[in-house]
Amino acid sequence: MINRLIGKQYDFGRLYNYSNLANMVGRICGRHAYHNQKQDEEDEYQLQDHLIDFSHEKWEKVIKQFEASRNNLIRRDAAVTVLPTEIEEISGADEEDEDLIPSSNDEINPELESSGVFNESFSQMKDWIKFHACLSYIQPQFDNAIQNGTDVMPRKSINNFK
Repeated sequence: MINRLIGKQYDFGRLYNYSNLANMVGRICGRHAYHNQKQDEEDEYQLQDHLIDFSHEKWEKVIKQFEASRNNLIRRDAAVTVLPTEIEEISGADEEDEDLIPSSNDEINPELESSGVFNESFSQMKDWIKFHACLSYIQPQFDNAIQNGTDVMPRKSINNFK
């Protein structure tokens, strides 16, 4: 099934949109935010790099992927059930019946595009992604300040945040 989902998936429909969103969530939430030796040793299911290691370009790629997901979700064919085709290399794969594959419709659904709740939620989530991108750049400085104290933040002020 994984070969089918990754191998030859149509670029529209409910399954495509769900797997695209799940991919984004997994790539972000599957990482620790910052370096912590104890977490790295204990958690073998986390992805190896950390969010603070993301470059500006990688955060931009995440934001662009999120925007592309929004554009896919407001299409008229966003909720159509379209199963991936069988991959010929898999033994026992059947030929796909063309009548079972709905045609794509990339027209914008005006009701969804103008939905206040949808647009507000999208905007809020995009702002959260940008916030976490900004925070990932400055987190090491905050961590250093909390651990060691700095001239900018006196140690006694930092202790209140522990």
